Amino acid sequence: MMPVSTRKENALIKSVVFDLSEVLIPGLIGIEKRLEELTEKPRELIAKALGSYPYHENDNALESLLKGKLSYQEYRSQFLTSTGLSESDADTFDAECLKMFETPYAHTEDLLRRVSQNQRGQSNLIVHIVTN
Repeated sequence: MMPVSTRKENALIKSVVFDLSEVLIPGLIGIEKRLEELTEKPRELIAKALGSYPYHENDNALESLLKGKLSYQEYRSQFLTSTGLSESDADTFDAECLKMFETPYAHTEDLLRRVSQNQRGQSNLIVHIVTN
């Protein structure tokens, strides 16, 4: 990540947007529908194994993943075990997870545009995407 100081020495950060999912881009909510079709496992079982709404619990595997306490590979392994899927289903899980992050919400570009405008109407936005 490029330090802010290399852009402008006196730059002032006014807004920081953290998106762990469901703000600017969709997260895993909804993935259970497609995984049900592909794996023939019940949607409820998949949703529980994912650990997201409505089955979220504090300090569950999903929360540990989002906090960096659990690697994606560990999360995926726990998901596969919880659903009774095999390691051969890992590629399907990976592909469907990645698809959820391909398209931003309809409001995303407008939100980023509004957040990035300085008082003179010029853009001050620096986007940094973190991937594993």
